Amino acid sequence: MVKKNDIILITTLLLFALVSLFVILGRGEKGGLVIVSINGYVNKEFNLSEDISYIINLEDGRYNTLIIKDEYAYISEASCPDKICVNHKRIQKSGETIICAPNKVVIEIKSESKNEIDAISN
Repeated sequence: MVKKNDIILITTLLLFALVSLFVILGRGEKGGLVIVSINGYVNKEFNLSEDISYIINLEDGRYNTLIIKDEYAYISEASCPDKICVNHKRIQKSGETIICAPNKVVIEIKSESKNEIDAISN
């Protein structure tokens, strides 16, 4: 038997979850830079507004092909066995990443504006 208070509690929790989801998904600002890192080191930077195709050549013939088009970045081709990076959605917002773990490649979107203040404490 479902009581009136149970319905109110469930409705409140669902509403809170939906509001939280919209806040989390909507807060990323559009990025301006695409950072390519290999083995944890920055290898190349591109402007997100420039349409390019860039082959990331790695040792032993391994590779990833980065495409930047219509202000989105994605991996179109890769030599890794699982192809998770190829099947990843296109990224555009600051903080979004595509990771190819077998090839140790990270594609990251960052904002062009540099904040001078990281944190404020008392």
